Amino acid sequence: GKVEIAPEAAAAARLLAAQAWEERRTRLATYKPVLGVGTFLQLLLGIATLVSIYAVWLDVAYRNALTGFMDGTVSIDDAIAVEDQWSLSGTIGILMYVIVGVVWIIWMWRLYRNVEAFGRERKHSIHWCIWGWVIPIGSLWIPRMVTGDIWVKSDPDFSRPPSERIPWIINLWWGLFLVSVVIGRGLGFSEPEDIDGWIDLASTYTWIDSFAVILAVVSVFMVRSLTDRQSATHEAVQVDLRSTMPM
Repeated sequence: GKVEIAPEAAAAARLLAAQAWEERRTRLATYKPVLGVGTFLQLLLGIATLVSIYAVWLDVAYRNALTGFMDGTVSIDDAIAVEDQWSLSGTIGILMYVIVGVVWIIWMWRLYRNVEAFGRERKHSIHWCIWGWVIPIGSLWIPRMVTGDIWVKSDPDFSRPPSERIPWIINLWWGLFLVSVVIGRGLGFSEPEDIDGWIDLASTYTWIDSFAVILAVVSVFMVRSLTDRQSATHEAVQVDLRSTMPM
């Protein structure tokens, strides 16, 4: 015959379901929106792109000024004026790098913190969002590792376990970043001893700043993809929470 559930057992089951739902609601309430900081980071990356494009133009201008000075077609005053602009461009570039880095860490920290709001466990400590960028050797893979886990745990489809597959945009971004780090360290900090050396340095920076343009553009798309993915996950969790509200 049909098995009937005792009223006490049914009431207990409803109570447990209500408690579980309330725990989910409380956990989701800790979610911090990422769209604002993500959009701001994309804006900064856009500005960094323009700064790098301007730096490329000045690299060429400085090289031509030095070449012209050696040929006698450019005066010393004109060459110094271009050199001042070139130096200022480098300072602005460093400043932008620092600003973008700080906002990037804030964005990354918020994304990884939100993973727990979705009821998913982080694979790594959230503190790696900061220390992973500065630890020698470890900085070559820790940020990529954390970013990959953010992508996996921000899967909006809760009907299946999160896929471990990482999209190509993240791998491309990290590959370009590593190349930029290697190039920067290989360049060193020693100043040339003559004008020919400065001409060669300006030519080298032309390629470095051109590469920075590509990295900044790819970073914009990567940040947008990850920000949109987590925002979509938040909406999906909200919809599921409303649909399962105990009556």
